Amino acid sequence: MLNIAKVLRARLGDRARRVPTRKLPSFIVRLVALCSVETRALVPLLGTARNATSAKAERMLGWKPRSWEDAITATAESLLNFGIVDVK
Repeated sequence: MLNIAKVLRARLGDRARRVPTRKLPSFIVRLVALCSVETRALVPLLGTARNATSAKAERMLGWKPRSWEDAITATAESLLNFGIVDVK
């Protein structure tokens, strides 16, 4: 998540000024989870790396994905353009 934040800050400039760039300690997430059902679902994921691969699509379809940095930037720009995320 921190890498995503850095890319957004670098590529979107002032439009990404509200993107957090600090890591939230796990103990705070666990503490909030005591009162929040939504947060409680995240606790088992703390400290784990979730990896996905496009190897099968590349192999079977000959598909070549864009870089993750380009994909993240395009998604953020779309959310901003449609007014789903506000920059105020």
